[in-house]
Amino acid sequence: MAHFAAQHPINPPPPSPRQSRELSSAPEEEQQRQEEVNNQVSRPKVAQTQEHSFSAAIIAEALPAGVKVSNLSKYDGTGDPQEHLDKFYAKIDWYDLSDAAYCKVFCTTLSKRALAWFNQLPAGTISNLEQLTQRFLHHFSINMRVPKTVAFLFTIHQRENEPLRYYMQRFVEAVHEVPHVNHELLASII
Repeated sequence: MAHFAAQHPINPPPPSPRQSRELSSAPEEEQQRQEEVNNQVSRPKVAQTQEHSFSAAIIAEALPAGVKVSNLSKYDGTGDPQEHLDKFYAKIDWYDLSDAAYCKVFCTTLSKRALAWFNQLPAGTISNLEQLTQRFLHHFSINMRVPKTVAFLFTIHQRENEPLRYYMQRFVEAVHEVPHVNHELLASII
C-alpha cells in the first residue's frame, strides 16, 4: 500500500528552484496574454466628434484654475431661453470670468434638443458670448414667453361663487406677470 505524504495547507513545501523561476515569470506571461486578448478583441470605433463650433481663440483659453461652477440649471430646448439666460447670468456673474470662459460654461448648461442644436453649429463660428447668446435666443425664440400687458389685467374677473380672497390672489398673480404696472391704474381696474 502506497503511503502519500499529507501536505498541511498552512505550511506547503517550498517550491523547487525550477518552480520558483516559473512562478516569477507567471505574472509577466499573464499580462502578455491579457494584452494579446485585448488586441484581438474588436472594439467598436468611436467616431471622432466634429470640429468644435467655438473659434480657436475660445478653445485655446483654459478655464481659470479652481473654478467650479455648480448647480447651473439645464436648458433642454423646451423652456423660455431668455429665462435660462437670466438664471445663467445670475449665477455665473459672481465669478470673474473671461468671455471665452462664459462660452465654455454656458454650453455645459445645454441638454437634449439644445445640446443637439449647439453640436450642429458650423465649426469655428462662435467667437464670443454675444454671438452665442444671440444665436441661442434666435433659435429657441419660439419658446419665449411674451410679457403680458395691462390689457391682460382687465380680463381678470371674479368668477361666480368665487370668494373675494381667491379672486384677489388670482389678480395679484396676474399683476406680477405684467411689467411696470402703474399702481393708480391697478386701483381703477379693481
